[in-house]
Amino acid sequence: MKKEKFKLISSFYSEKGVRKTNADAIWCGFNDSKQFLALVCDGVGMEANSAIASKTTIEIFKSHFLKRYHVYFPEKWFKHVLHLVYKKLHQEWKINKNSIKTTLTLCFISYDICYIFNIGDSRAYHYVNEFHQWNLITTDHNLFNFLKQTHAPLKSYISNKDSLYSLVRYISSNSNKNINYDKFTFKIKDNDLIFLATDGLYNFINIDDINEIISMNRHLPSENNAHILVNKSLANNSTDNSSGIVIEFLKFR
Repeated sequence: MKKEKFKLISSFYSEKGVRKTNADAIWCGFNDSKQFLALVCDGVGMEANSAIASKTTIEIFKSHFLKRYHVYFPEKWFKHVLHLVYKKLHQEWKINKNSIKTTLTLCFISYDICYIFNIGDSRAYHYVNEFHQWNLITTDHNLFNFLKQTHAPLKSYISNKDSLYSLVRYISSNSNKNINYDKFTFKIKDNDLIFLATDGLYNFINIDDINEIISMNRHLPSENNAHILVNKSLANNSTDNSSGIVIEFLKFR
């Protein structure tokens, strides 16, 4: 077994904000071989139904990660568990006939390799300490980006102007079981950061300020970092549930 390269510190926090219920769900933790999993889900649609979708997705991925000593093939594992999530949500749909949907952004870390899997418009950012730069890893799966990627004519944007930011990809209880997702793989280096967030958080903070906020609060326990960022979004009048995970990679001294 390879030796760990970093001391990994994480924090996560979720708050319902101005909404009546919290349809976001988040979790992060280690398995027995010190691989790390972090994921955020943002329920889509009616609050009660979307909360079921996001929480169910989190619980299935969490349980299947913790019961595995070591995940040798991350994408194969991800596809297998994603199918189990779909089956569970589909069972719920067959009983209640209510469509339930959620986004999913998942970060899997093994040694110094980071895998990001994304469905929907929750996001993953990577702070590259070597260049002092934040990079947005994921692409939102909304109609605007779909039209852009397919080189649609201007009239398509105009005719769909009221729904340009509607989701075109998500995990759904009554969709095709072969759910499309994006995958990204890259190496982690000393003092890099990973930030996962739902739109109720990232739309209401300045991404470039995150590492500054973390640096200013070094005197506080590291588990406060996500809490600080969520509170910042709420102070900036976030109109949605606000949830995020901050992952720091510190070199062993």
